[in-house]
Amino acid sequence: MPARKLVGAIGVAAGFTLVVAWTSPEVAAGPPAAGASVELPAFQPGMWEYRRTQLAMGRNKPQAATVKKCSAPTRDIKKKLADLEQRGCRFAPMSHSGNRYVMSWMCPTSNDRSVTFHDVLTVISAESYQDSSEAHQEQQVLHSEIIAVRIGNCADLSQAKPAR
Repeated sequence: MPARKLVGAIGVAAGFTLVVAWTSPEVAAGPPAAGASVELPAFQPGMWEYRRTQLAMGRNKPQAATVKKCSAPTRDIKKKLADLEQRGCRFAPMSHSGNRYVMSWMCPTSNDRSVTFHDVLTVISAESYQDSSEAHQEQQVLHSEIIAVRIGNCADLSQAKPAR
């Protein structure tokens, strides 16, 4: 299946959707971090605040939500990518330039179609990042922006549960 070049980013936090799209027709057999030499950034575990804004094509008003949770963002991102691989998603190699990490993938759906994702993770520091992503399915597009900021320590880091 030919790949389409799309623009977008990634959101993995507190149940947020991880979103990405194809940047090249080549597809790797596994999540970006698994088969590529690019390593995900190391974010400091702790209490994080995730501010998400989503805009679906055809809607005039974005939807916004804020979630605070004890988290280990790097672990959460790796787990989400592994979960997507288990569901049969195919990944393009992850790229990294400066403070930007770009990921793309395609996932099958239950109706024999697919969803393509494009995600750009911009690292501000070990305690802050912005994730911008798009999901494309047929004529529908969902754009998501997440601003994630570490706001403190957790009473018990074992409470830092992976995002679902």
